[in-house]
Amino acid sequence: MTPDAIVQGGSQLDSVVHFIQLAIAPVFLLTAIGAMLGTMTNRIARIVDRARELEQRLKHAPEERSPDHRELHVLGRRARLINMAITFTVLSALLVCVSIGGLFLGAYWQRSLTTLVAWIFGLALIALIIGLGLFLREIYVATATLRIGLPIAERVTRPWRGRRALIGRGSRSRDGRRKPRTAERMAGLGRFC
Repeated sequence: MTPDAIVQGGSQLDSVVHFIQLAIAPVFLLTAIGAMLGTMTNRIARIVDRARELEQRLKHAPEERSPDHRELHVLGRRARLINMAITFTVLSALLVCVSIGGLFLGAYWQRSLTTLVAWIFGLALIALIIGLGLFLREIYVATATLRIGLPIAERVTRPWRGRRALIGRGSRSRDGRRKPRTAERMAGLGRFC
């Protein structure tokens, strides 16, 4: 081997090492995307299990407008949202893989594919943002129908009402007059102490 061949081989090795260093950040992004996909698939599995349970219960329900039907409708909406979120997140992971492959192809072909790789990586980030936005929307739909301590009919038919509407406007005494709130009662005691 001549010294020129050794130097040329060393420069190719340096460029491959450089591209491996560049590919490390997208690989970490792939790890994060994988964790998010695990969370999303767990959510859709719970939605499907609940929908199957409701469908079994609805086989024997004669009425069309029962709370179970409304809950099943909400579950269908949640399933569509989480399915789109999974689709966009997987698309993001695939685009990250293509950008990593583009980095290595550019190193071996001795051509600059940096512009193409940058556009593909940008598309991956856009797909990830859309996927996370849909995931957040599904969480909002799930929590809007969640009211702890209320019957299912209350949860499904009035998810838009705030906390005050669900708790009540204040307590009433036996004769129907409004009782003062705790802070008003404590302020009133301060006058006599």
